[in-house]
Amino acid sequence: APPSASENLAAGLRAERQGRIRRNMLNAHQVVGFITLASLAATLIVGHLNYQDKYVSGDFSGRYEMPHLGLSIATTGLFTGTGVLALFAPNPYPKPYRFDRAMIHRVSMALATAGMVAQIILGPVIVARSGYQDQPRIALGHVITGYATFAFMTAGVVSYVF
Repeated sequence: APPSASENLAAGLRAERQGRIRRNMLNAHQVVGFITLASLAATLIVGHLNYQDKYVSGDFSGRYEMPHLGLSIATTGLFTGTGVLALFAPNPYPKPYRFDRAMIHRVSMALATAGMVAQIILGPVIVARSGYQDQPRIALGHVITGYATFAFMTAGVVSYVF
């Protein structure tokens, strides 16, 4: 039997409520996403300085290690929170997947997520490899992965901004 008028009204009101919730969650996603991109940029800069200090300059002052660790933890938390806002936003008006700005954003952010996971793994591996000859190469891989992650996240942001 077709839905009654009251069932249609209830479904419409539910979709409208979910739409408001979605809009608020995605607005928060955008704001926190910009903050996350800035935090990732800071983490990348300080991380590169840490790499230069430890493996290139011969200075070995260690002055960037704790700032890099703190920024990386904060950035990981922001990145995770930003993703959670998007993934758990209700979708009362589903659309078919197609190649558009939203798809570019999704793919870019999936690649950035892979980069973040790799960074979370590589960081402790580098610390564990202290004193081993392969530590500088692993650290360089960590730096390169950081730049790639930043590039993917930037592409994801730019796909919606422009």
